[in-house]
Amino acid sequence: IDRGFERVSQDLEDLRTSQKKFKEVVDAGFSSTRDLLGAEVASVKLAIAELEARMTTLNDDIWGPDKVEDVSPPSLRRLDMQMRKVQSRLVDALSDLTALRRLEGDMKDMSKEQGSIRVSQQDLEVDQKILRERVEKIGRDVKHD
Repeated sequence: IDRGFERVSQDLEDLRTSQKKFKEVVDAGFSSTRDLLGAEVASVKLAIAELEARMTTLNDDIWGPDKVEDVSPPSLRRLDMQMRKVQSRLVDALSDLTALRRLEGDMKDMSKEQGSIRVSQQDLEVDQKILRERVEKIGRDVKHD
């Protein structure tokens, strides 16, 4: 029984030693993993910060400066400014086109009136010629008498 007890005690001691070693190995693994994860998290945070900086730079490049001029580099703000100018010019062009159409209509109306006035003028010239001839005839007849 003493031997069995010693053997069980020895086995129990070996188990405790194995358990302590296992705990140390697991703790060391956790510590190593924690350190690696900390380094990875720091690396990811740095990469995110770099991406944010690049995104801000690209955003600024795409949108362009707040105050845009005609000589500014291509950007969405410059395109927006140019589109507003084009729209303004388009409104002016449409207004001019409407005025030209109205003037064209007025010109057609005037041309029609001018045609009718020409006809009236020709009629008056014919009437004038006839009257002149009658007046001359009457004048000759009066001189004859």
